[in-house]
Amino acid sequence: MRKTLFRLHSWLALFALLPLILMSVSGSILVFKNELDGLLRPAEVTLTAGASATRLPLESLAADINRQWPSYELGAWELFDDKHSADRVYLIRRHSSDWFKLYLDPYQGRLLSGPLPVNHHFTDWLSEFHYQFLLAETGMVLGAVYGAILLFLGLSGLVLYRQFYTRLFTLRWGKDLRLALSDTHKLVGTLASPVLLVLAFTGLWWNIEYAAHEFEHTDLPVSQRLYNDQLPLEQLRQQAEKRVSGFKATYLLLPYEQGMAISFYGAVPSANPLLSDYASGVSFDAQSGAFQSQWDIRQMGLGGQILDSYRLLHFGSFGGLLSKLLWSLVGLMPLLLAATGSYLWWHRRSKKRLSQRRRMALAADRG
Repeated sequence: MRKTLFRLHSWLALFALLPLILMSVSGSILVFKNELDGLLRPAEVTLTAGASATRLPLESLAADINRQWPSYELGAWELFDDKHSADRVYLIRRHSSDWFKLYLDPYQGRLLSGPLPVNHHFTDWLSEFHYQFLLAETGMVLGAVYGAILLFLGLSGLVLYRQFYTRLFTLRWGKDLRLALSDTHKLVGTLASPVLLVLAFTGLWWNIEYAAHEFEHTDLPVSQRLYNDQLPLEQLRQQAEKRVSGFKATYLLLPYEQGMAISFYGAVPSANPLLSDYASGVSFDAQSGAFQSQWDIRQMGLGGQILDSYRLLHFGSFGGLLSKLLWSLVGLMPLLLAATGSYLWWHRRSKKRLSQRRRMALAADRG
């Protein structure tokens, strides 16, 4: 049984070697996506609003966007009120299902960019590559497959080297290269496995969820405004924040399909550090603005909170800079595991071939 598990571990690692390396490197970079965006594009991403600055009403901002870009429709809106982060506004080009993104100063009402494809900038392109390999639905399926392989490699490695902890501090680095790399492979895999398993499982879950949604759902071209643009969006936001205790709206989703509501997603105060900033929400009728529903993650039970935690767990953003540094570093460990594992596989193959040649030569001498 152990030999079979070892072979599966080895062959699956070789099969997924390059994709896992690419996912590892891209994911480790994306841990610091916000910081990189601010460094690479400060004029679009970073604001210098004063402490007393207040956001302009949402309907006023929306009207300005609609006036300046009449060939687009508002679809979604990332809301920030920290005085230094620009809003991210997502638009859909009319008579298509193509999404674009622009940056907005919500305090002065200035558009900091025009609509650009959602994968135009480096970190956005890298994010699409990390999740989809730039292959849309097919890429999501591939991402799920490689996520499942990484999950299996982590679990099988723990089973194969479960006794390694007993000699963790007696590594054979002074012997020969094979033993040194073997112990390094086991050490890195064992110590990194908790984080790698979290990354593998959350990534696998997301890809399966998104792929299932995309295969069931066909994006239809947006040819008209599907909400009443005379609604007081700012009042709806304020109403949402009153309905859910402590609620702070961070995301506005506007209808881009028939039957959709106007929905505000946001954060609520909690002792749970793994709750995301989009866990709770309130929705309103897209035409009348009448209240429809609300949800509070604090009342959704353990299952709902676990699912919501995947967002912070995948990118390690639950503990500030320290957890992000740890996640980024551990996320790169598949590079070292790939290098040491490949050498060990090559060494075993070479040794096996040499042994076969010797047996063949011995048989020929006897013949």
